[in-house]
Amino acid sequence: MTRAKVCPTDCESSAASGDGANTVNEGSGPQLKGQMSRDVRVFAFADIESIKVRARSRFNRKPAPYNVQNEYWKTGISQKIAKSQRFENVTLGVIVINAMWIAIDTDHNDAFTMLDASWEFVLADIIFFGYFSVELIIRFSAFQRKRRCLRDPWFVFDSCLVALYFFDPFIMTFAAAVTGGSLDLPTSVFFLLRLFRLLRLTRLVRMMRSLPELMIMIKGMLTAAASVSYTMGLLMIVTYIFAIALAQLSIGNSFREQYFQGVALSMYTLLIYGTLLDSLAGFTDAVREESTICLIVVTIFAIISALTLMNMLIGVLCEIVSAIASTEKETLLTDKVHETCCKVIEDIDSPICAQKLVSFEEMKILFQNKDAQGALQAASINIHDLVDVSEDLILRDGNDDGQVTFDEFMNMVLDCRASKQASLKDVMVLRRRISCRFRDFKVEMRGAESKINALIAKRKDKNAKLLAANTSSPKHGNEANRSSPKHGDEPSGSSPKHGDEPSDYVAGTGSATPMFHPDSQEQYAHEAEAGHELLLGCTGSTES
Repeated sequence: MTRAKVCPTDCESSAASGDGANTVNEGSGPQLKGQMSRDVRVFAFADIESIKVRARSRFNRKPAPYNVQNEYWKTGISQKIAKSQRFENVTLGVIVINAMWIAIDTDHNDAFTMLDASWEFVLADIIFFGYFSVELIIRFSAFQRKRRCLRDPWFVFDSCLVALYFFDPFIMTFAAAVTGGSLDLPTSVFFLLRLFRLLRLTRLVRMMRSLPELMIMIKGMLTAAASVSYTMGLLMIVTYIFAIALAQLSIGNSFREQYFQGVALSMYTLLIYGTLLDSLAGFTDAVREESTICLIVVTIFAIISALTLMNMLIGVLCEIVSAIASTEKETLLTDKVHETCCKVIEDIDSPICAQKLVSFEEMKILFQNKDAQGALQAASINIHDLVDVSEDLILRDGNDDGQVTFDEFMNMVLDCRASKQASLKDVMVLRRRISCRFRDFKVEMRGAESKINALIAKRKDKNAKLLAANTSSPKHGNEANRSSPKHGDEPSGSSPKHGDEPSDYVAGTGSATPMFHPDSQEQYAHEAEAGHELLLGCTGSTES
């Protein structure tokens, strides 16, 4: 089966025109452009398709992710322990226990140095410091080039914490022992050094690597900062307006001195009682006893602030967290599919890192790999559809040696997701591909037309030569040479009998050579012209 050849030039020109159309639509006016930029900054987080596009573009733009294990030795006991997931889990467990022990130490250990502390607190500090020191030494020994450890942010962070743990309490205890058992320090310095122990809790940040949900929450808080600030600004404007109104309306009432004595006190009262709804019943009862108008204004404010703005803020936060979770999930799936496919293809063809080319045979082997199948199924990608799309993309014009770049292959894989929604861009790409296929089909039809015209012309020339040979031969020149049959003899086998159809032969040849009569030639030419017109009609309909 012959596949149509894709026209790169025409398709690229069409793509350029399509992008230009999108640019025109997006830049229809400065005011609209500014409005769109503000909407994107605040409320564009809920677009699922834009989330997928950002995740994919982020993956395409970013360099290869940093992995500290690439800096470790390939062999050895240190690198084996450092790469072990069990070792990582044990370290996280010790970090959690250390965080819990800091609370116990804060409540029950009042000693400034280890010289005055109880034995259980001294033993706990020695155990925790010993484990974190051994863990740091193992990770340092796993580095193939020791200077590379300074480029690892987690290693530098843990080194600072271990150094701080060594300073307090061990260095402080040694200094107290040298000076006679106590340190004469001001009270402020003493409590400041005690607060340094709280920095050990920052080691809990390492749990974010093992618990992606924490990162989702933190990213949600950072992303929601803009939306929260706009909502809080609107709330402050509403509070300011109602504070001025209540400060004026409450003149002459006894509750004014307690709740609405000035704009600042009025805003504080409205935020605490009207927005946060703290002891709202007692506040409204005090206002209701003296002023019905103030009660109505307070009720309206509570409906606007507590029931409208605060609930809207909660909805915005939930939407942002949901969008961030979708973004992280999309990024994780994209990274997993990319890493799995790249690893499998690297095992098949080692020059993939240099050439970044993928053939159809490598794709078939990739689709048969169990790890790749699991990653594709986790990303909701149908392998059978992916094989069909790969065949159409790579095997162009029946070329079995076709190859594509690895980035093109990954874009094709991610486009085959079941959750992907069709957009105008996808329709334009499909239109360009169909146009290219029809353009190639017209080229092939024109080639077939030229071949048919050549065959028709050749047949016409042959018939014309045969007709000329028939007309130039004498019609009756050889009748005398014929021997007349005698009476009683049977007629010659070459003479037609009475009632038989006349046979076509060329006179003077002595054989039954076929001869094309003018009528049959005209009929054949007429049929050939009709077939030619039919072919032109098919070509014309294709062009239209």
